[in-house]
Amino acid sequence: MNQNTRRRLTMAIGTILSLIVLVLWYSVAANYDYGALAGTYVLNQDGETCTLHLKSDRTFTQDLVRSGSVEHTHGTWHRFGEAHVEFSSEFLLR
Repeated sequence: MNQNTRRRLTMAIGTILSLIVLVLWYSVAANYDYGALAGTYVLNQDGETCTLHLKSDRTFTQDLVRSGSVEHTHGTWHRFGEAHVEFSSEFLLR
């Protein structure tokens, strides 16, 4: 195999590997499925603790602890766009 053939083969393999990495990255980064956002989120601020459980079936449960009392609620959530989440009216605000 001469030098030119090796160089072309190396460039072809590099291009193919780069395309594979790009496709894999895109499949993870562009995942806007409800399961990708589902999980447990905890906020501790100003003596209050809010625990929010987002479920992939578009429901949530929320526990808000403030001044020694616990409020619990559940409702629905909707994801739209790349970074927007809307909660039903049951969502507890600070």
